[in-house]
Amino acid sequence: MIRVFTRLPSRIGAAYTRLVDWIDKHLLSLGLGGLLFLLLIAALSPRMFITIPAGHEGALFRRFQGGTDVEQAYDEGFHVIWPWNTMYIYDVRFQNQSYVFDAHTSDGLNLRADVAFRFRVTRRNVPLLHKYIGPEYVQKLILPSLGAIVREEVSRHTPEEVYSTKRLEIQQHIRDAMRHQFEMDPEADTLLQRVEFVEIDEIYLRDVELPESLQKSMVEKNQQQQMMLEYDYRIERERKESERKRIEAEGIRQFQDIVKDGITDKYLMWKGIDATLQLAQSPNAKVVIIGAGKTGLPILLGNLDATIAPTTPVEGSPGTGAKTALTPLANTPEASNAEAKTPSTANVAMPEDLGSKSSSQLALPPTSNTPAADKGTQTQPATRPTTGQ
Repeated sequence: MIRVFTRLPSRIGAAYTRLVDWIDKHLLSLGLGGLLFLLLIAALSPRMFITIPAGHEGALFRRFQGGTDVEQAYDEGFHVIWPWNTMYIYDVRFQNQSYVFDAHTSDGLNLRADVAFRFRVTRRNVPLLHKYIGPEYVQKLILPSLGAIVREEVSRHTPEEVYSTKRLEIQQHIRDAMRHQFEMDPEADTLLQRVEFVEIDEIYLRDVELPESLQKSMVEKNQQQQMMLEYDYRIERERKESERKRIEAEGIRQFQDIVKDGITDKYLMWKGIDATLQLAQSPNAKVVIIGAGKTGLPILLGNLDATIAPTTPVEGSPGTGAKTALTPLANTPEASNAEAKTPSTANVAMPEDLGSKSSSQLALPPTSNTPAADKGTQTQPATRPTTGQ
């Protein structure tokens, strides 16, 4: 036994020496082999080193070990597989897609419904989804069921209901039917019902395209409805305006009943002074004659450039042919007291430069001896009126 252990180091040394000699003889071959191996690894690295990004899930297909591995779903991260196997990666985040379906309404009218749906793949069932349906699961699994439900729901309603009045209700029914379609039922007869491949989150009825003629008639109908509502508001506004005027008239009548016994000549004179002051302060062109009439109120002559049609004088009245019939002013004290008192007989002295103007362009206060008080006599326009009692 002691001899065996003493000979062992010598044998190891001899084997090591032979190995070094062999490497020296085949160094070039070994270098080329290692380089080829590294090149092979680099070429097969995309199939051997798999990185599954965030929000995705992998299903492994084993070429020589029974096909798709339905027992394990590969989570996101780094994975190493044999180069002859294949990793299929599925997006398990929420996705949003849309599709346009042709459908018929309850009265047989054809329309196009643009439906958007939000869904996601069930993470734990990715291997089964890959094995029995494949990457085209939207076209094979979701769209046929969604199209059938949309057509069935639209066929229960009229075009107007689908287009406007019951649009949200139809959308709700389609969503509930789709969720029920893809719910997992362990006792179901088919595999698609026993396995929950996808989860339907929401269904949106984005747009409904009606025939042009029907769409135009619906727009006109809505316009007429809006006009009818506008007329209702107008009638209500006029009714309110009538009520306002009635209340205003009632208030005026009550005011007149209250103040009619307190109106005196002095009160009217005070109101005339106040009105004269306000008119005198206005920016309009006017002539103010101070102290005319029995009341002593100023007389305002405005709109001197306006054309005033003369009245027809009475035949045989005083001053025929010497004075012109002029329209009395409405703001003179004589006009306000015409029925109760005799107006003043004073005339107004006109400047020399106004003598050239015609009588239709002058407005003077009426006097007791002017032809304006009579009718039926025509006079010639005077070039310069005189002052007299």
